[in-house]
Amino acid sequence: MTVRGILSLLLAALLSAALVPLSVKAAGSAARDAGLMALLSEAWEYLDKAEADAIASGADRSAVTLTVYRAALNSGLVDEGSQGSLTEKSFFFKVRGMACAYDYDARNYPSLERGRSLSLKETGDEDGDGILLVGPYYGQDASFTDRYANEAASVAEAAGGHTRILAGQDASGPNIARALTEARAAFIDSHGVQSADSTYICLTTGAGVTANDYLNGWAVNAGGAAYIDGRYIKNHAPYPIDDCFIWMSMCSGMHPSGEGTTGCALIESGAAGVYGYSRDVSFDGDYAFEANFWNSIKNGATVAEAFAKMTAEVGECDPFTSPNAWPVVMSPVDPFPQNPDSHQTVRCGWTLIKKETAISGWSLSETGAELYPGDELKLLFNGTPLGANAYILNWRSEDDGIASVTGNNKGALVVALSSGSTRIICDVLDLAGELLGTAYAEVNVLPVPDLGSALNVPGERLPFTTETEYPWKTVMVDGRTAAISGNAGVKDSSSSLYLKLRMASGDTLSFDWKVSSEPSDKLGFYVNGDLYGHTISGKKDWKNVVFTAETDGEYAFEWRYEKDRMADSGDDCGFVDNVSFSGTYSLPGDYDGDGEITAADALVILRMAMEIIDRPDWFDGDLDHDGSVTAADALIALRIAMGIIQPDR
Repeated sequence: MTVRGILSLLLAALLSAALVPLSVKAAGSAARDAGLMALLSEAWEYLDKAEADAIASGADRSAVTLTVYRAALNSGLVDEGSQGSLTEKSFFFKVRGMACAYDYDARNYPSLERGRSLSLKETGDEDGDGILLVGPYYGQDASFTDRYANEAASVAEAAGGHTRILAGQDASGPNIARALTEARAAFIDSHGVQSADSTYICLTTGAGVTANDYLNGWAVNAGGAAYIDGRYIKNHAPYPIDDCFIWMSMCSGMHPSGEGTTGCALIESGAAGVYGYSRDVSFDGDYAFEANFWNSIKNGATVAEAFAKMTAEVGECDPFTSPNAWPVVMSPVDPFPQNPDSHQTVRCGWTLIKKETAISGWSLSETGAELYPGDELKLLFNGTPLGANAYILNWRSEDDGIASVTGNNKGALVVALSSGSTRIICDVLDLAGELLGTAYAEVNVLPVPDLGSALNVPGERLPFTTETEYPWKTVMVDGRTAAISGNAGVKDSSSSLYLKLRMASGDTLSFDWKVSSEPSDKLGFYVNGDLYGHTISGKKDWKNVVFTAETDGEYAFEWRYEKDRMADSGDDCGFVDNVSFSGTYSLPGDYDGDGEITAADALVILRMAMEIIDRPDWFDGDLDHDGSVTAADALIALRIAMGIIQPDR
């Protein structure tokens, strides 16, 4: 019979088996984030109900807050002992290590009067400097007025530029982080809350904020909304902030308990200066400070000069609050004051209109990089002399299909898209648009290695499989390509990686592994269902393990990362790499030993499934690794023979 005839008969037989393909779920960090975010939603549903019941009963603000606080104490989802900083309107807590906050005022802000509107128009010269207004509660909370919208427009007019406004849910974390990199000056007009670690900007949306942000503490979950601080902006800005001065009119932006965390992170991100208050400022006090300060700035004063004039004429602290709110400025030359509730001498020399300093030399932080599709690379532009600003950067990629680039005068973000090589080009122009010179960074985007390539030592082709619910995946870690477990953040779960081999007595299987977890989560290596050696947990660096076969036979290996119901720690995962087999491995399903899977091999597997023949090496035909040889395995072999899929080597 011809090969075509064999294929026709085999295909007909396999189709009659009515096989259903399996779907594969997302792995790794995405699965971890999804699991953690689901826990957050579950916790907030419980607290939302407690709040709603208290409000419906007529309880006042402090009574509602106390009711929700007690609900958190009794919730099995809220981390035990994590509740803190209880006031008459707010408190902080954690869910599986993720920072959360309840704030009655921010959740129950008064809505705008019917028919009232704010003049949030973006105006001005798009070619000039941008003045940014961040107003998450504009259009929603009646206490926020046109004051800073008008001020931003006035500053933009003085700078010969334009205003950009992020209001309501447009003021998301990622939008704020990117917009700050494009602004000459920025006004942040929002509620603010502080914990023992930082001061946070209150948003009306949680869009773009991940479980990892909450775990790191630079964002706080507020039940559908989020609070972010300067560390979130630093870690999410695509490139450095370009010499922008940031006015935080929000409450407690420089609260003593935060020790300048937000200001420090914004300065490290490239901000020229950050203004805020040590305590909750009144609207009247903030408006008085703002009008005096920015009138000086619009008339050419430096921040230092404007601050000195403001405090001399308006007062050194807000007379309408108790305890008094003191204005504070942080900049590269003005650290967070030892006592923010006191007079400060400011030295920041930022001005609205730049004083031009010519550039004489430049370089990029990286001249070459190897990336995988989806990886990001931040390039920093270093100009000389220090303080040079009379230039414009034009960033471009020679092949936008391989890597894209966006940037400003401080740096750029490169995103790898597909395998290949390209150059990232940075044209340096003078202010008239004439080319001064060019800098380059070579980017080589590598194909994403499959799981087998990531795990095997060079030249090896051992066939690994992984489960579909929380699969292992390829990851770059410690300068090597390895495999990582996929159930991070998912309580009472496990993630397994499998390998089956026929071994002779004395053959060895060796591998490297490491773990980053809490003590009660563990990574284990199992041989034929039994634990080999000991599990590892906590923070363990790479270590080599060697297994030696005592007898000839078939061996089923499993690497399993198991999680309990407790909190997470570290990266919450296990890693495996450099798997090596001392024996000779043959391709599963290759019954005639010619190094390929053909229609003839598929026919043998089908005859085994139909029990027409009984081969002692039946294991080689179990291509889907379910423990038996079925028509599904024959279909896999046929698809390999037809070139539809690649063999699992």
